[in-house]
Amino acid sequence: MKVPDTLLLTPSPWRDPADVFLAVARQHRDVFWLDAGPGAAHGWSWIGWGSTDDPTVVHAAGCVGGVPAGTPAPFAGGWVGWIGYEPGAAAAGAPVHPADPGIPQQLWLAVRGLVAFDHATGRMWSGGAVDPAAPAPAPPGSDLRARTARGRNTPDEYAGLIEDCRAAIRAGDAYQLCLTTRFTVDGDVDPVAAYLALRAASAAHHGGIIRSGSVALLSSSPERFLEVHGTTVQTHPIKGTRRRGADAASDAALAAELAADPKERAENVMIVDLMRNDLSRVCVPATVREVVSTGRLPQHRLLPFRRRDRAAVDRALAAVGMRDRAEDGVAGLSGGQHQRVLIARALVGEPDLLIMDEPMAGVDVASQQVLADILRREAERGCAVLLVLHELGPLEPLIDRAVVLRDGCVAHDGPPPRGVGQHALPGHDHVHPHADDHTHPRGLLA
Repeated sequence: MKVPDTLLLTPSPWRDPADVFLAVARQHRDVFWLDAGPGAAHGWSWIGWGSTDDPTVVHAAGCVGGVPAGTPAPFAGGWVGWIGYEPGAAAAGAPVHPADPGIPQQLWLAVRGLVAFDHATGRMWSGGAVDPAAPAPAPPGSDLRARTARGRNTPDEYAGLIEDCRAAIRAGDAYQLCLTTRFTVDGDVDPVAAYLALRAASAAHHGGIIRSGSVALLSSSPERFLEVHGTTVQTHPIKGTRRRGADAASDAALAAELAADPKERAENVMIVDLMRNDLSRVCVPATVREVVSTGRLPQHRLLPFRRRDRAAVDRALAAVGMRDRAEDGVAGLSGGQHQRVLIARALVGEPDLLIMDEPMAGVDVASQQVLADILRREAERGCAVLLVLHELGPLEPLIDRAVVLRDGCVAHDGPPPRGVGQHALPGHDHVHPHADDHTHPRGLLA
């Protein structure tokens, strides 16, 4: 296995990245441009060329701990490429469409020449076999002929797929589904001309083009999916957009509307939680403080944490008796401590309503009493609490209304009923059947 060398980057006079890319694309078959966008005031762009490499070599290399000390750019060599949706979905056990003939499901270029642009400072570096001063040819002309795009699905088929997604969500098979489709346009397309047209019409901070022979991938995205710094993996999902306003004041008003929109905020919190769950499959679990901090997302609206956000996290940790474990990884906690952390994550948002499903399941008596004390304080400050329980335990004195279900029907609605039979015995451990038992579950009065 041969990992591409880190290139020695030296300063070069600043040029328009578009001119540099045109020059590199004229000289080389396999090229890339990771583009911070036209007129970018921050971030990095990288332009270069490379040779195709075996994907198994790339996968075996894994992630390294960053560039050597003193390297002026955060990327100075390695691979640039793509992994298609289908291989990832198939590895996760999801159904996928058959691979397209002639289109590689993944492609990697071992970088041989690189030009790096720091848009915040207006500085440029180059390294490897590349001439950053090579003259740029004239941009290729865009083909403005009207063409017909053919959809993979008819409108009626697509509407049916939407209903299938809704049914899957109602059935509990998923809580978010992204239904994508494909449009095909026949004819020859110059990928460089197409990317320049896309860049001009829909500027994005994470655009890009990778061309390898007759195949090219073009991208225009406002969000960075994954970022690795040393041993830390970050994701930066975005949900919700608004059009640009006519001036700075209308821009600010539209931004405020977006930040306050309940649907957009809920969707963003949802995707952050989904990504946290996905990262937990391949990363060391987060600390107690980090998990609790995610409950503050609706309040700080994706802005950097402020002093009052950090204070709220500290209060929530203290409330559940976990402040001394704040920097510990959640993997080393007991079941009761896990439950306390999740309760703290709910409390940190200072909610008006708490909904908890079996909060005392599998936790020790001490943690049950901690929960009872927390819920008493929350009720005293005016928070409504809705619980789903099989045993009331230390929560019984706090409950002012109990709805008991048996065989799918309401068997009691009023003050908490007294246990009868074995349920009234001290230390009774309630056992009831679950999904793999086809008998009907019995409630508190059974």
